[in-house]
Parts: sequence; structure tokens; C-alpha cells
Amino acid sequence: MPTTRHSIIPSTACLIFHAGKVLLIQYSDKKGERVGRYNRIGGHIEQGEGILANARREILEETGLQLDVTLRGVIHVSNYYGKHFMLFVTTSNASTDVVRECDEGTLHRVDPAMLDDYQIFKDVKLVINEIAILQPGELFTATTIFDGQGELVSFSREQIASCKIIQFIYNDYRIFIVFLSNELHNNYQARQKRQKRI
Repeated sequence: MPTTRHSIIPSTACLIFHAGKVLLIQYSDKKGERVGRYNRIGGHIEQGEGILANARREILEETGLQLDVTLRGVIHVSNYYGKHFMLFVTTSNASTDVVRECDEGTLHRVDPAMLDDYQIFKDVKLVINEIAILQPGELFTATTIFDGQGELVSFSREQIASCKIIQFIYNDYRIFIVFLSNELHNNYQARQKRQKRI
């Protein structure tokens, strides 16, 4: 009997900053029921494609920018328009605000403090807030649940961890998850031991 229990789509969400603003895309009618809403740059990771390679490709295709990217978060997204994603969040700093036209929507530079004035998916602001508290070399993990459409039900950050392990996992999604889980588990055990000594 067919099942979708383990059907999770690996994807990237790319946050591009310039002069204190973040680059978002306002979806065109090509995106169907999501038309008019604002979201991050990004897309599905193709078979055999590296996580950061995908982020660079999606940024180039949607904005025309060639940028370095840094992995800053991993989010398990459930029931977003009926689909489930493992979302790899990257950040980049652009030296210009010049971007090309995108056939998936219109690109806008938005002040993060003004996000509530836009028709954004609500997790966009929460993710930006999470990134703002990270130290260099850290990433966060979280779970996000939607209502089957575009409305956010819950967002829960699990942990902030060192990303020194990233050098081992660029080209293998499954190994990444194993290494990240071990890293989080080790960090949790170390904190528990410190608390017991106190």
C-alpha cells in the first residue's frame, strides 16, 4: 500500500542581505494559490546536488547574483500545502542591490523590522530572528507545521549547534543528518553533565 509517511523533499531557503535589508520574492500567478505572498529565494535540491551548490544555483537563477552561501539552519517543515520538506537555510551578503527579473515573481528588498507590513509566510520572520541570534560558526534546527495551506500553526526551535561538521556533508544529505544529530546529542549530554556538577 503506497504511503507518504517518509516523503520529505530536501529544499533550500536562501536569505540574501544587503544594506540591512533582506531580498524576498513576491510570487506571481505562476505560483497558483501562493500568488502575492512574499517568501525567500530557494528551491528543491535535485538528486545528486549538494546543499550549498543548490543554494548558489537557485540564487543565480532567481536573482542573477553569484554569491557565497553559509548554512545557518535546518528546518523540518510539515504540511506546507500538503507537502513536507527538510529545509536548509543559507545566508549570503550581496554587495549590490541590482538583481534581474524573475519569472516566478517580483524581487523586493525588505527591512526585517517592517516584515509585518508585508504578506509574508509567517515563518520567514521567525527564521530571520533565529539567524540574528546565531554566533559565527553556529546553526539552528527547528520544526515548522503549517495548516495544509500557507498559514503557520507552530514553529519550534530545537537547538543551536556548532556547524564545524559541515565540511563532511556537502554532497550527502543523509550523512549530514546523522552527523548533525550526533552533534546535537553530544552538546545536550555535555550541558546535562555541567548542570549536574552545579
